[in-house]
Amino acid sequence: MRTLATCLLAVLFAALALHARAEDGAAKPSREELQKRLLARFDKDGDGVLNDDEKLQARRFMADHKEDFADRREDVRDHRENVADRKEDVRDRREDVRDAANDAVKAKKLAELETAYQDALADGDRVQAERLRVQIAALKQNMRVDRAEDVRDKAEDVRDRRENVRDRVEDRHDRREGARDANTGPSTKR
Repeated sequence: MRTLATCLLAVLFAALALHARAEDGAAKPSREELQKRLLARFDKDGDGVLNDDEKLQARRFMADHKEDFADRREDVRDHRENVADRKEDVRDRREDVRDAANDAVKAKKLAELETAYQDALADGDRVQAERLRVQIAALKQNMRVDRAEDVRDKAEDVRDRRENVRDRVEDRHDRREGARDANTGPSTKR
């Protein structure tokens, strides 16, 4: 079974490797190089071994580093979500344009069918009048479905705008927290 110190060293090596790769984009350093970096960074008394205070500082560094890494991952997820939202907005606008054009076409077609229906009734052609009545009913039903879909789309747009506002507020809080972290540096709590 591994001791606490061995586990701590392994975790710190991994963190320093991530930190080193993030800083210079280089390949993963060797274990010996990580150990040298760890000792150079946290061994303040220069004895080649981390004492309790140095281990505490290393743990704090790890906690801060993990939080920073999680924040960066969250930023990437937020960015991807924003890109997807913008693409969806474009699709919605295009669909709205198509729907508006279709609504005009359907209204014109409905007027033509109603005129033909009135003409068929006036001519006494009941078979043609019945066919036209069925077509008129189907077209009106289709237009009602379109209007209901438009109402749902508008409600979804309202929800999306509210979500965008919440995202902007969260981004502002994240930027402020990042600025505070940048100004204060690693945690000094005990």
